[in-house]
Amino acid sequence: MNHDLAYRGLEGGYGQPILAGIRLDDVGLILQGAIPAALLALLVQGVFELAELAVVPKGLRLKPLE
Repeated sequence: MNHDLAYRGLEGGYGQPILAGIRLDDVGLILQGAIPAALLALLVQGVFELAELAVVPKGLRLKPLE
């Protein structure tokens, strides 16, 4: 199995400094890509949660565990 294929999705945007940091063993460079990528993921998750609240009828929503 070609493990390089796993990195194909990281070739642009925030993945570029992550991969360069891995190659150069530079934690700071890895974090330059990883932190904004993580923040973007959290932002997108929040948008999806708000969309879910707007789309799913109240009677069909799961109740939180107590």
